[in-house]
Amino acid sequence: MTDHPADADSLKVALRLGQRWGAHVRALYTAIDSRDAVAFLGEGMTAGMIEKVMEASAADCRVRNTHCHEIYEAAVSSVGAPRRTEPPPIDDGTPHSAYSVSYEHATGREDEVVAERGRMADLIVMPRPLPENGPSPVLEAALRDTGRPVFVVPQGTVPDGFGQRVAVGWNGSIECTRALTAALPFLSAASEVHILGVEPERNFGPPAEAVVDYLAWHGVPSAHRIVTRDPAGPGKALLRITRELNADMLVLGAYSRSQMRRLIFGGVTAEVLNRSPIPALMTH
Repeated sequence: MTDHPADADSLKVALRLGQRWGAHVRALYTAIDSRDAVAFLGEGMTAGMIEKVMEASAADCRVRNTHCHEIYEAAVSSVGAPRRTEPPPIDDGTPHSAYSVSYEHATGREDEVVAERGRMADLIVMPRPLPENGPSPVLEAALRDTGRPVFVVPQGTVPDGFGQRVAVGWNGSIECTRALTAALPFLSAASEVHILGVEPERNFGPPAEAVVDYLAWHGVPSAHRIVTRDPAGPGKALLRITRELNADMLVLGAYSRSQMRRLIFGGVTAEVLNRSPIPALMTH
């Protein structure tokens, strides 16, 4: 997390998800190593200049960490989340799914830290980047380098009961399959589940009808429909239908197209990351 308001929004959603599922929530703040700050400035610096840059970087990191910790404390206090820094002993009878939270301060490049720590998370919760800021390397690292599902949260207040009407973007890919299985707890608790078949001309995986059957075996009723071609691209078509369905959560495989196809036809992943007004659970 950072001290940006969007991170505060995603933290609140993470705490609500932890409460909903009885899980431990770990808020991660990453500060750049002051020695790395010097490397970004190039050569030709005197020893005195280097020392001043490192001191300024360290001071800035302390201020940011303090601000982030204040945001964390305010969010945790607002929901009354119990704090726990160590897992409960296995033999003390405490349920290991008990809701709890902790704060962790790490040093290093944020994308590298997230890639490493994220592999030990059941679900990574991150804010949706602003389109004007371009792609987020940290979010890219979470999606591409962890192998874990990522819950992308739009800026602003997310309703407490989100996840009642879930739309699943489906093109038969492995990425979509992983997203579907990762989302099963959400789908099982939803009142409506809609399977949206994207790009039906690509017949390299199970069709949307097969997803309906698969979910039925898990006790999850669902309906399917085909996302018709849109001149603006499949991503915009998918988001248009989620609005028509009044969906409050989206499930989607990330980067299931080759880079060349994304350049030619446009990427559904990028469109969702840039434009989705509802939370999206995504996997690569």
